Amino acid sequence: MNIMDYTTDYTSPKSTKVGYAVLGLACVIAQMMPVYIMYFMTESIAIPVIYVSTMLVGVKVLDAFSDIIAGIIIDKTKSDKGKARPWLIRMAIPYAATLVIIFSVPAELGTVPKMIIITILYALEVSVWGTMLNVARYAIIPRMTLNQKDAGRFSAIGDGFFSVGGAVTMLIVLNVSARIGWRNTFILFAIAAFIMCIICYFLCKELPKEALEAYDKSRTISNFKADLKEIFKSLFTNKYALFMFIMVLLINMACGINMSGPLYYYTHYVGNIGAYSIMTIVTILLGLAVMPLAGFLVNKWKKYLGFVSVITAIMCLVLWKFGGPAAVAFTIVLMSIQSVFVVNMPMMSLGKMNAMVVDYGEWKSGKRAEGTTSAVVNIGCKIGMAIGSGLFGFMIGAAGFVEGGVAQPDGVGAAINTSLFLVNAIIFLAIAVFNFITWNLPNLLPQIQEDLAKRRTEAEETPEAVSE
Repeated sequence: MNIMDYTTDYTSPKSTKVGYAVLGLACVIAQMMPVYIMYFMTESIAIPVIYVSTMLVGVKVLDAFSDIIAGIIIDKTKSDKGKARPWLIRMAIPYAATLVIIFSVPAELGTVPKMIIITILYALEVSVWGTMLNVARYAIIPRMTLNQKDAGRFSAIGDGFFSVGGAVTMLIVLNVSARIGWRNTFILFAIAAFIMCIICYFLCKELPKEALEAYDKSRTISNFKADLKEIFKSLFTNKYALFMFIMVLLINMACGINMSGPLYYYTHYVGNIGAYSIMTIVTILLGLAVMPLAGFLVNKWKKYLGFVSVITAIMCLVLWKFGGPAAVAFTIVLMSIQSVFVVNMPMMSLGKMNAMVVDYGEWKSGKRAEGTTSAVVNIGCKIGMAIGSGLFGFMIGAAGFVEGGVAQPDGVGAAINTSLFLVNAIIFLAIAVFNFITWNLPNLLPQIQEDLAKRRTEAEETPEAVSE
């Protein structure tokens, strides 16, 4: 088996890329679940927002570590269909079925039974079925192509559809659930998710086992699989892994606030839920417009992130001071810009950021810990998201938020405004300062890559030096 057939000159079929784009859409539902579930529980079935926030934080932290277990399970999978691909179809039924059951819990049920049932089902949907599907989504890329440029195209396609799909599904949920109810809406979503899982299973095919094994043997540097010990060790032995973890944590804290906050802002502060739909449409169009610039911005990551962080913080402060019920059009435009740059663009930077940290770790220690570094990113993302969404819920709960979609005390509007704008401004100023002080890796990268290339050449010339 000649691995060159699948490396330098290999381009995967268009049908495979279509399947991967569909997979990105299928995974959107699990990613957006904190927003759906929080609004459903507080507005539709009247569960206290403090409990909802506690549940979101707890399950999301659990979800962060379930990624590691999912990765181990996929690594140990033995199937003639591959390692990651079988999980696309194995998760289809439980992923879709649990989605329907969650949003079928009746409002008439007692508060405690509702909380117990939804907590268990939500943990299964997000931390088990959703995690297995999402980890398989990333794990399957290097098993469908060995050409790094081709793999980059998969990432761009998948993340692009994933980001835009999140805004589209939120727009659909709000408008459709108002007409046919939450249960019927998520029956439609469940059917769509099941069909998408089946489509991507048949279109996303892994390379022949022999080619993948030959490629693994050709690597000159050891690859380490993620486990808890290696993850925590990397935070103290690779300083840029620690810096990346902190920045990812902060970025996702802002994302957590930004995912739930606007929905409550337009519902309970502005008093016009239709404005949220308009903001979502503008966000989708803006996201599509800036997507062609994503590659350039990611390559300018250090300067770009610091600049965007400062601008976003200023926009937050302007909205906090001058936005409100009388400035709906103003807030729609600025919040759309903020959503694209807070959620979409930083997420597209993570792949580049992760790759640089992996190279730095190999340069310092001789060990290429791709799995561990990816796990650091995932844990930072999920814990940050948990803190952000939980913080928003705790703040409006402390202000006296009343569940059930009724009129709110005056303090709730102030709490929504403060959390969504002032707290976000503080977070993004912290990101900008931390990025400026710590992130010097792009300047070191040319020398790092030159040194690594020399080491690999020497390893190929002296086979006994290859790591086992």
